[in-house]
Amino acid sequence: MDVPPWLSGTVELIPSAPYPSYRLAIIAVGILVALFLYLLFTRTRLGMQIRAGASNREMMSALGVNIKLLYTLVFGLGALLAGLAGVMAGPILAVESSMGESILILTFVVIVIGGIWSIRGALIAALMVGMVDTLAG
Repeated sequence: MDVPPWLSGTVELIPSAPYPSYRLAIIAVGILVALFLYLLFTRTRLGMQIRAGASNREMMSALGVNIKLLYTLVFGLGALLAGLAGVMAGPILAVESSMGESILILTFVVIVIGGIWSIRGALIAALMVGMVDTLAG
């Protein structure tokens, strides 16, 4: 998998410290996805239904929401985001069937630190764990 030519260069964020353009693009896509998910879950009717369905499935079904379709949409969104992550990580990492195993432990740590039901807590925990992992590695 090749990186587009306009993303193969470097950018000097700090003088005499070049940073790869593709990694900046990954950071930008990550911020856009986080903003999209935040707006989806907090500002839309679909987000309200997803949060309510996670809390009380039977009540949502009694109110007339097709909970199976809602769960299918959430699964599809998760698969779409996993595919996006694979496409974005492909040029940097080796593409193989077990390429996500290295990050699985960090994901569970983020969930435990941030809280299972807290999106804001998960975002803060992900930033903290990412910084610690990067600086310690």
